[in-house]
Amino acid sequence: MDEKTLKLSHRNNKQICDYSSKLYPEFEKTEPCTCDKCRKKVIKHTGIFFIRRKNVGEYLKTFNPTQLIWSKSTKVDSNYSSLTFGKSKGKTIERVLIYPTPNIRKWIKDNSYDFTVVKNGKRKPIKDVKEKLYVALTRARHSVAIIYDYQEGESFEGITKWK
Repeated sequence: MDEKTLKLSHRNNKQICDYSSKLYPEFEKTEPCTCDKCRKKVIKHTGIFFIRRKNVGEYLKTFNPTQLIWSKSTKVDSNYSSLTFGKSKGKTIERVLIYPTPNIRKWIKDNSYDFTVVKNGKRKPIKDVKEKLYVALTRARHSVAIIYDYQEGESFEGITKWK
């Protein structure tokens, strides 16, 4: 990863920069740029949100995010646009809704899952999951919603529960 080019984001707001930077704590945190071109408008509904599965339809109808999925086999609402994590690379999207895989859900729980598995007594990285999650998180200009059936008492730093 290139630490210098990724230091400032012309796409993401502070909440998105802060959350996505948790994937790579060994690197300096990405910050949003402060240029007028990127930050001149005040936007409602910004940041990182957890959406319970039962509320996905309402969230889609309210905010019209692009649905980001790991693979084409993921069931999504066909009335709204969707892309795989990989196909979204390089794109800027106003709002995204991420359908997490089981390994991504493990990381969401406490941001400490290391995206590795033990095979033959050795830890091996799970190919591309961390990198593609970073891509998915950083596509959005304004908001990232992640489908996650959180418990009522759970709280997460930097995350807003929607509904």
